[in-house]
Amino acid sequence: MHILFDITRILMLPFGAQPSGVDRVVFGHARHWAALPPSAVTLVARSPQGRLTALPDQAGRDFITEAKESIAAGRHGALPRLKAQAAVIMAGHLLGEGRSRARRTLLRMQGKGAVLLNASGDMLLAPRAVTEAKAGGAHFVPLLHDNLPLSYAEYSPARGAVQHKARMALVSAMADGALAVSAASAEDCQRYFAGQGMRAPPFAVAHAGLDLPQAQPAVPPQHPRPWCVMLSTIVPRKNHLLMLQIWKEAFAGRPDAPDLVIIGRRGWDNSTTFALLDRVNWQGKVLELGRLTDPEAQGWVRGARALLFPSISEGFGIPLAEALAMGVPVLASDIPAFRELGAGVPDYIHPLDGLGWRDAILAISADDSPMRGAQLERLRGWRAPDWPSHFAAVEGFLEKILTGAKDGQ
Repeated sequence: MHILFDITRILMLPFGAQPSGVDRVVFGHARHWAALPPSAVTLVARSPQGRLTALPDQAGRDFITEAKESIAAGRHGALPRLKAQAAVIMAGHLLGEGRSRARRTLLRMQGKGAVLLNASGDMLLAPRAVTEAKAGGAHFVPLLHDNLPLSYAEYSPARGAVQHKARMALVSAMADGALAVSAASAEDCQRYFAGQGMRAPPFAVAHAGLDLPQAQPAVPPQHPRPWCVMLSTIVPRKNHLLMLQIWKEAFAGRPDAPDLVIIGRRGWDNSTTFALLDRVNWQGKVLELGRLTDPEAQGWVRGARALLFPSISEGFGIPLAEALAMGVPVLASDIPAFRELGAGVPDYIHPLDGLGWRDAILAISADDSPMRGAQLERLRGWRAPDWPSHFAAVEGFLEKILTGAKDGQ
């Protein structure tokens, strides 16, 4: 088996914002595949014209190494150098020479089980690149994180829904198989295909792994009062609005209420939430910290009474898994992905149940909280998702697809 792994997303990250959950999964794949020899893996990308290109082995691997030490961990200092490095790669290898290199790779790998593997949405907007790979004998397998821009279109930008509809059409028409980060996400995608009368490719589920440091952060946060933490981009689907309303209306003047720490950049279409953050005098009860490095964010999570994850919908939920892996209780929305990932450990509340959230936050934040103790006891039997298990599922699925193709299935 020879993997053509798409690193378009990583090449674009130096010019973008803080890595999202999708980006962290892409980095996990990039580290895994780049560690294998060139005989097993070719790093590819889509050109600005949407064509398939292949990068020189060392250039692509060196860039992944640089990026994972800076962008993946949320650090800022290396960005100018990374931007220059990415620009050199894009100018020098995503045009004529990169396309020729991709054709040569496909020709060399014919009959040896080549797979074009995409872990983000970038290649799904490049039908010419996918067509070129398949015409060269490669199978096409994307990893689908979710179908939320279509199943919850009211919480997504209109342009995002249009793009995702195009991605799903390409998957239906051209994918030989599809990976999902959760069974909930796979089922949502399959429902969409069935509802649209479209072909659904074979699916496999592979929970994404975690990237947590082994040691505690060197400098834990100094804060005078107990706190709960939210960790995500501030967009409507994440439901920051409900939490802010609880802190404004229910927790004002209550000494038993914890503070709320919000970590993550501001997103889109969220004017009411931003107005609350900017115009209310929170008197120190709500702290918006913006983008933090991974060690800084993990310090706030480790010290929290609980992680709050009140999302309307999710395909997976990396902060939930990270918090549990650090031994931190979680209050989570009662949605399928969180039930699957949390495996009965978090306390679940409907994402629109404001009174339920209010009561649960007070209960889990109290000193010697029975709710907190019960959740920590349940946590003893919980197993964190890990990258070795993820890639065992991925590689087993790819081998199954290749074997089925050889057998004419």
